[in-house]
Formats: sequence, C-alpha cells, structure tokens
Amino acid sequence: MTNVTIMRRIGCAAVAAAAIVSSTGTPSNASGEASGVMAMCMARGIDDHTVCVCAEEKLVGVIGDESLLLYAAVGTAFVGDMKKGMDMGLSWDMAIDHVSANQGIGRTPLLERMNRAGRDHRIAIRQCREAG
Repeated sequence: MTNVTIMRRIGCAAVAAAAIVSSTGTPSNASGEASGVMAMCMARGIDDHTVCVCAEEKLVGVIGDESLLLYAAVGTAFVGDMKKGMDMGLSWDMAIDHVSANQGIGRTPLLERMNRAGRDHRIAIRQCREAG
C-alpha cells in the first residue's frame, strides 16, 4: 500500500492535521491536540515534549511514513478511549478494530504491525530520555 493510498483512506484532512506542528515544535492536529503518536508518548507519563518529538522522529526512521500514519491513527483512537476511562488493553483492541475497518486492512496484520510499532516507539522514547 502506498502513502498516497493510506492518505486517501485516512483522509487528506487527517493527514494534513497530523502534519501540523505547533509553535512549540509539538506535532499536533488542527484542533491543537497532540498527534496520536505524541499523545501515546505523553500517555506513558512523559511530560517532556522534546522527548516525545525526538521519539516520533526516531520512530519514522524505523517504521516509515506509512506505518507512522497508521500508528498515529491507532494512537488517536487509543488515547481517546483511555481518556473515557476504558482500560489499556480494551482501548488498544478497539483502536486496532477501528483503524482496521476504516483502512480496509486485516485486523491481525495491523495488530502485529502496530504492536511492533509500539515496541519501537517505547525503545525510541527510552533512547531519547537517556540522550536527555
């Protein structure tokens, strides 16, 4: 699947929103909320935005643009459900289901891909924290 196909499926507005960077250098969406990737970083208790920005930059180098777009979409749904009080496991499953249905991607391949992206994100966060 190409980036163009992903952008069409996610929607140009969502892709454009994910690309907006606030004046603090924090990737955000059009409403000023953190991107899905940034939101997942902050949901891990990271309050240093530079660590989260660093981790997102490292992550795209590891998983690529297409997976980053999918991971951001999953992250937006995941964090949204967590804010509603849903537990972490159920939030993740619901986010995977949502993105899988919206993108026309099989649930199992997406889950495996996003679990790897999540692992790579945690590694990038740790590296960026240690680099301080």
